Amino acid sequence: MFRAGSSLRAVLRHRTFSAYPDLRDEVESTLSRNPGNALFDDLCDVLLGFWQKDAERRIIVVAGDTPTVDMLERRLSDMFPHLSDGGIATMRGRYNTDLVDVVSAVQSQATVLIMEEFVEAGLNLHNFAADMIFYNLPWQASRIDQLIGRLDRLRSGGLSAYIKDRTVGTIGIWRLVVAGSADERVLEALDLLDVFEHPLPYLDEALSQRIDGIITDAAAGRANFRQAASELKEELSFGLNQSGESVATVQPGTPDDITEVVGSIREAEHAGNTWLRLLHVSGALKGGFPKANDGERVATLSLPLLLEKSPYKLGAMTTQESEVFRWRRDRLGKSPKKDVVLPNDRLGKRARFFSTGDELHDDLVRQAYATLKAGTVSPIPVGVHLSDDNLAADLIGKTILLVRSAWRPSLLKDKQLRVRDDDVPAVRVGRLSDRRWISILFPDAVRTRCLVVSDEGSVEVCTDEIARALLGEGCKPTTNRQLQMTISPFRQVQKLVTALEREMIHEDRQCLGKLREEATAAFSDRKQILTSETETYVRWKQLSIEQLRLRNITDQQQIQMTEGQIAAEQRRMETRISGMTDRLRSLEDALLSLANHSKTESYVILVRVLPSPKLSI
Repeated sequence: MFRAGSSLRAVLRHRTFSAYPDLRDEVESTLSRNPGNALFDDLCDVLLGFWQKDAERRIIVVAGDTPTVDMLERRLSDMFPHLSDGGIATMRGRYNTDLVDVVSAVQSQATVLIMEEFVEAGLNLHNFAADMIFYNLPWQASRIDQLIGRLDRLRSGGLSAYIKDRTVGTIGIWRLVVAGSADERVLEALDLLDVFEHPLPYLDEALSQRIDGIITDAAAGRANFRQAASELKEELSFGLNQSGESVATVQPGTPDDITEVVGSIREAEHAGNTWLRLLHVSGALKGGFPKANDGERVATLSLPLLLEKSPYKLGAMTTQESEVFRWRRDRLGKSPKKDVVLPNDRLGKRARFFSTGDELHDDLVRQAYATLKAGTVSPIPVGVHLSDDNLAADLIGKTILLVRSAWRPSLLKDKQLRVRDDDVPAVRVGRLSDRRWISILFPDAVRTRCLVVSDEGSVEVCTDEIARALLGEGCKPTTNRQLQMTISPFRQVQKLVTALEREMIHEDRQCLGKLREEATAAFSDRKQILTSETETYVRWKQLSIEQLRLRNITDQQQIQMTEGQIAAEQRRMETRISGMTDRLRSLEDALLSLANHSKTESYVILVRVLPSPKLSI
């Protein structure tokens, strides 16, 4: 009855219902108390279309305010009974919803998520659904851009699909507006600006105000909003084609290039995992790889039982309290939680990513670097037990050298490519981009070598089987300190280490020569791109200044305001030019320093495989 609206009223007046006047009057009275709602009718039609094809399809509905969320939750439950029992999750205004409620709504098993148009920082909507319906259209372009951006993200397996030139899936966006309403005109203005088709570029304060002004004019029904939107769109894109012609030599990334970048990331994560195991095996820290209560595999680090054996002091880490890490991004089947609950714990612990940028990781790197400068060879060999008895029997009585060589251009990069306090937002973002670009050209490299030395002095290269055994979970350091003190290093260790370091330095120099050639070509391309971006921005600002000067204004106060706007635009233009010039100079200096930097750091651990306790008995 409600869905039929006025059409049902016409049917009730048919003579067929004349024999049931009481029923007809009751129905007409009900209809008069519940007038039709075109937006809600269309929403129900869209949902029905979804569920006729896929009964389990999940949808996000963006509502305008809290009362609208409440209304939709109530009426959709009445219209679709299967949603009444946990089928609807809601996210109300930022002041009415706790962070816990936000996370539980996104991670719920509901079919429909009804949310206000606010955007919570770090909110991942793509894990809930791939379709979004704007029941109430936000009148802010940036808010729409943020909402779609939270949905249009790389899903699990998407990177592998992209490398193989396969589709990574699509998202669906529906906009519901009433014909002839202010919302319809606002939607027309947003479409003229391609807000729903492409992500918005960086918007400074002046540009944001112009977009808001166009939307306001459209809502008020002023005819000039269409021309203003078209002109602004041209300003956002003008000059890009011409500038693009001057950098025709720049080629898009190929699948091989992407595979190389992904491979570098995986190598870095593998190196971090190896380092965790090495710290655990050496006894410097106590490590573990448990599974959280939700099945996620994480790594833990805590201080060893014998505190004097650990050269590190990290955060609030103790012999009982551990820090929790994630080390493999490609194994994340869903969005990671901030806190994980380990099997023997009741409270959750913050789970970090063991990689550059994490405070605890970087602090561990700094302390390790300080330890390296103090001495390259461990003064006391580490005694270990191997779970593989056959392998252990062959290694008993021999000394194993684990040599870890690290080449860390990031130390120089951090000194030369720093964000400055007086940088404007665009320059600040640019410097961070430059740092990431440099990191791809000159990545930190870590290698581990393994040698087996007999007491007679013969040297052999460790097999992969031995290396895996020493770095695996089957290698346990002894906790018997008296036994540990009886192990003595062999005499020729420093000679072997020196020869191995020379070999590694030679390999690093060869690698550096290749990186130097690649960096020279890459910097030429980047310089053209950054120069073209600056030229486009300058021409855009010059056009904006010209438009301000062409205003036909006679009021003295308005003239002063226009002069102030012109001066502000000129300052922005000059700041962008000086910022870009300084960025290029810093990049060139950093590349020169990194291209000539060949210093490596080495750290050596001596390992003696001990007889297993059961054999010694």
